[in-house]
Amino acid sequence: MNHQSTLNFHQDLEQLLKSKSEIDSRKILFDCLAKRAVAGCTFLFMQRSPYKLISLDEVWSNDLSGELVSVSTFEVCEKVIQHTPNWLSNWISRRENPISFGQVLRFIPFTGNRFLEHTGVEKAKPLKDILFIPSCHAETNAILIIGLHEYPNEIVKQELISLSLSYITKWLVDFKQGTFLQNELKIKNIELTKRETECLQWLIAGKTLQETATILSMSYANVRYHVNKAKDRNGYANTKQLMAHASIELKLSPLGPERS
Repeated sequence: MNHQSTLNFHQDLEQLLKSKSEIDSRKILFDCLAKRAVAGCTFLFMQRSPYKLISLDEVWSNDLSGELVSVSTFEVCEKVIQHTPNWLSNWISRRENPISFGQVLRFIPFTGNRFLEHTGVEKAKPLKDILFIPSCHAETNAILIIGLHEYPNEIVKQELISLSLSYITKWLVDFKQGTFLQNELKIKNIELTKRETECLQWLIAGKTLQETATILSMSYANVRYHVNKAKDRNGYANTKQLMAHASIELKLSPLGPERS
């Protein structure tokens, strides 16, 4: 069963970005994820060396569906890592882009499927997939893990990624709740040119690169160039992470530039 895209995604994102406290931000995130049929979620920091995973530190977990009973997505992930070949767990821990557990099942089909089945203990409804959404920047490596009872369609999956990255970035930039790495999280102020800001404000509003190019009377290649330059200068692995930081620090609205 594929869940259809919600019609108020940009309103949800706007509400999350405008939240004034960590408690409010987390509550809004939970509401947004629950509307998209997420079973449960875990927020954590991952510490690793260039060669291996060192530790996972849990910040919070929530059973959004009420159907996980005592099952923790964090504990499931820990068990999977313990029984995953070192080369594969190291590869996963170094990833800078979102990945689903289903994408790595082909490497550990028997072990992986057994762990998903074990999430159904004590009358709990078993998970069908787990989505890992990392945000790697400077010395921070935060990740939000989402447990799914059903497979979402691609639109909803991208919404989950955008909402999660926005929450993580807001947590790091606005609330600075970190006590897991070095007590102080070093998130630098974002550096953007005027042209880069113009491009990003339309991408944050849901426009594609081509639509942004048309609106700004630029070529597609030129828009992509400005976005990639901004991403590289600010040390982000992908455009969604850059958009999340820009929307929070520069208060660029998902509802469009006129709302910024």
